[in-house]
Amino acid sequence: MIRVAICDDDISFTGSIEEQLHTLTSSLSIPLETETFFNGNNLLAELHRGIRYDIIFMDIEMPNIDGISVAKQLRLLDPATLLVYISSYDQYLRQLFEVGVFRFLDKPVDYSQLSECFLDACHLIAGMHSYFEYTYNREFFRFPFRDIAYFESDRRIIYMYLGNGERREFYSKLNKIEEQLKSSGHFFLRPHQSYLLNYDYVRRMDRTSITLAVNGKELLFSISPDRQHDMSKQLCELKQGKWNA
Repeated sequence: MIRVAICDDDISFTGSIEEQLHTLTSSLSIPLETETFFNGNNLLAELHRGIRYDIIFMDIEMPNIDGISVAKQLRLLDPATLLVYISSYDQYLRQLFEVGVFRFLDKPVDYSQLSECFLDACHLIAGMHSYFEYTYNREFFRFPFRDIAYFESDRRIIYMYLGNGERREFYSKLNKIEEQLKSSGHFFLRPHQSYLLNYDYVRRMDRTSITLAVNGKELLFSISPDRQHDMSKQLCELKQGKWNA
């Protein structure tokens, strides 16, 4: 089941997007659940209640609270949701990186453009639902990759921090985990010998540091000088694989 939220103050436009999505998914037998919102505050209220969506289609310019402000709060609650802006305005493009936009569609949106965006999102979501597995004290554990915010290594102990703030631990090596992650299709950054960070939780980054948004808090990680070149290489590979999909 793909859960989609559509947020736009134009009621007729919101209804049109919803209708096109149901037409597409019906023809492809993709289970779909949609919910529409006509202002950002109502969407945020649902998110604060713990409701989660796989994809959110949202306008930028709306009354009371704009789409970028909504997205900044959204990322503190759910960094993994795929965000698609549907807007006639392009002056906000410089701010889109900060809120992690999956796609930007111009109004008016035609059916083929919307279909391509939605199917690309479904392909990415299928990967998000894969799992990281490990054993600890003879017990087997598995967690969706999208729920893992970062790994921390302390000698042979690995601490795994989840997006909800929970911490798990097990015995392994960070190099081994990094190799597992490379084959998973999920992007984890290695800014320091002791950390692997899930790119989906990145709020801000520059040449020397990365900020993650985890469970409503911002966490700052320094990039080791000897890893700055590798980080740049990782980001180039990430953009080629994630943004040009």
